[in-house]
Amino acid sequence: MVFGHLYGYYNHLESSNKRWAASTRQDLAAEKVDAATDRPGVEEGDDDTYDEVEEGIVADAALMDMDAAVGRVWAAMPRNAMLVLATGVGDSPRLRTLQERKWKRLQGLGPWGPWTDEADAELKRMTDSAKCGVVFAGVKP
Repeated sequence: MVFGHLYGYYNHLESSNKRWAASTRQDLAAEKVDAATDRPGVEEGDDDTYDEVEEGIVADAALMDMDAAVGRVWAAMPRNAMLVLATGVGDSPRLRTLQERKWKRLQGLGPWGPWTDEADAELKRMTDSAKCGVVFAGVKP
């Protein structure tokens, strides 16, 4: 029996969450109005904002890398060996960030304003999603 943990996709989720968290802070900061011009202000670093289309492409690449790693393990296995893959949990980095924001918003900290019913519904949706996992099994012929 061999046990391994493929960190690549989790690392992708973690870095994606950091970009998303930074982007939502920038989006809120960009909504502030510049008193001198009466126009929305733009903060430096806005070029590094989270882009969902680009993120989808990066997620596909992360999945392809994981598929290639599993393929190498499958190719190295002897005949009649069983491969079992368990995905664990969903996007726990994003869930952790939303939980932190809930705490901060309930304490009146940060630029997000008070905790809302919509934010609570999003947190519940992310919690339910993060609880889901998948198991794949196969015997090499």
